[in-house]
Amino acid sequence: ALAAIKNKVLVEGAQDFNFDLFVAPDASTGQVRDAVETLPIMCERRLVIVKNVESYKDDAWNELLPVIESPIDSATLVLVASKLDKRKKFVKRLQENAILVE
Repeated sequence: ALAAIKNKVLVEGAQDFNFDLFVAPDASTGQVRDAVETLPIMCERRLVIVKNVESYKDDAWNELLPVIESPIDSATLVLVASKLDKRKKFVKRLQENAILVE
């Protein structure tokens, strides 16, 4: 599914400049936000994929909330998790501002 998203979002030839793949918790949420907020090069959109987001603690999610609550028009942020606690504030924000696929 991730390969299909990548092919749909990114223009061929510009993928190297506009694609970032992170694995949590090794990647900080600051790195993820920086990637999301970076303007695309020779393409309409950037694609940022973060795997294992269930490993982020609440304070890390608080750092990501601004890009979840006010998505950047020039970026597609894909968060991959094996399971999320639907009682958490950030999951409720995701439900309000994103497309969730279970």
